Amino acid sequence: MALRGVFGRLWLALSGGGARSGPPLGAVVRSQYGPGTLGYWSGMDVRWLGERSPANVQPWQRKLMRKDSQVSLGLAALKSPFFGIDYFLKGGSQQARAFLQKTLLEAPYWNSLLWSVLNSMDFGFVSHEYVWSIEDVELDSDDGVAAPATLPSRYVIKRLRDLDPDRCEILIDEWDQLVGVRVMNVTLPTERLLHVVHEGEFGNLRGASVLDRAFPHWYDNVVNVIHLNRYLEQKGNPPLIGTAPNEIRYDDRKPRDQQTGRHCLDVLSEALASLRGGGLCLLPDERDDKGTPRWSVTALDAKERVEQFLPVIRYNDAKILRALWVPERIATQDSSVGSFAMSDVHFDVFLLALEVKKERTVLGPLNEVAQALVRYNFGRSESCPRVMATGLSRSNNDTLKEAFLKILQVPQTLPDGRTYNAAQLMKINEILRILKIPQHRIDDVAAPPVPQPAPLAPDALVPPPNPPTKGEPEPTESDQDAI
Repeated sequence: MALRGVFGRLWLALSGGGARSGPPLGAVVRSQYGPGTLGYWSGMDVRWLGERSPANVQPWQRKLMRKDSQVSLGLAALKSPFFGIDYFLKGGSQQARAFLQKTLLEAPYWNSLLWSVLNSMDFGFVSHEYVWSIEDVELDSDDGVAAPATLPSRYVIKRLRDLDPDRCEILIDEWDQLVGVRVMNVTLPTERLLHVVHEGEFGNLRGASVLDRAFPHWYDNVVNVIHLNRYLEQKGNPPLIGTAPNEIRYDDRKPRDQQTGRHCLDVLSEALASLRGGGLCLLPDERDDKGTPRWSVTALDAKERVEQFLPVIRYNDAKILRALWVPERIATQDSSVGSFAMSDVHFDVFLLALEVKKERTVLGPLNEVAQALVRYNFGRSESCPRVMATGLSRSNNDTLKEAFLKILQVPQTLPDGRTYNAAQLMKINEILRILKIPQHRIDDVAAPPVPQPAPLAPDALVPPPNPPTKGEPEPTESDQDAI
């Protein structure tokens, strides 16, 4: 036993087994859904909530939800801030940055690509098909290159076709890795595919839609509005109430033995049915001993119940916005309580929440497109620049603004002793042209110089100050200090 231990230690020393070993490679836990088509994830709460379950929302239902006024307002507030920030490139070579600036950030499909990437929040995922073409790319000198240059025969993206999620079947392997998307009878491999997933946790390639959280409140509002409209329709054509004598009468123009008497209530019932159909109703003027009409027709007086529907509808509207991460006070003001300061704080919290979506949902797919452009045009060895974006928080922008204004006034000194400041480096005319601000000619707005007063001669006498007027005391030292 001891001999085996000695030989074991000797073998480990000779084979290098005593050195630090690496981690185990590869995966062990296999997929419970693949290989094959990735269906909808677990619907355990479907049995609990039924048709109102957020786990049972289909893509066609999400399309209906986007047509709702409150949902469309929330989605617009959720997506519009991403179009108000600046996107730029960082890292990589100058040529790669200039190429991506021209073929990605300044491409005609940029805004549609950004909007389609944001649509992944609506449906959970959006798949895109790369449509490539070969073109000459002209790089501008402002993109970081010393002089304008033209790169011949480069692979550029002509368009990125966003595919309807309702028609897409996601294909995965046994390790939950994406292998393609099937649309009708066409299967797109991963090389031709940009698959954008929103909140794809636990390897869920179908993602999670923000509309699923709002689905129960949207469904309740749809039902409540239908009931409210039915109630208002009934109020527009209310039930009728009639009174008639409780007796049987005959037609005096015919013998009684040749006719059957009719009850007055039956006659009134036929008259009310005629009124419902748009006909005419004539009532005899018969009165009792007290002068009260024995025949009458009135409408049922129903109390106002609209106010019972409105609080529920407002409650669901507020819940819809909260489900979309939109504080209701920054978009609506349905209640009488609130202030501008409170709305301002809610807006700052909302922008802080969007920072998370900017990093996870927006910049990730854009960097994937940038990597594809660099890989096909410069090879895998080329360092790919990263697509970055300015911050959404207003506090960061205010801080940067104050720091920038202070930097403009800081003097800088050259090695030869000359001084300048950053404000002198700015071309005002060029900035106004980029911002498309109209400007006048300098000669039209320049004011003439103000003439300086002639200096006094050394022997000139200065006139004394005017004496105080009669009735006014001379100012004392305390008065002069106050002045």
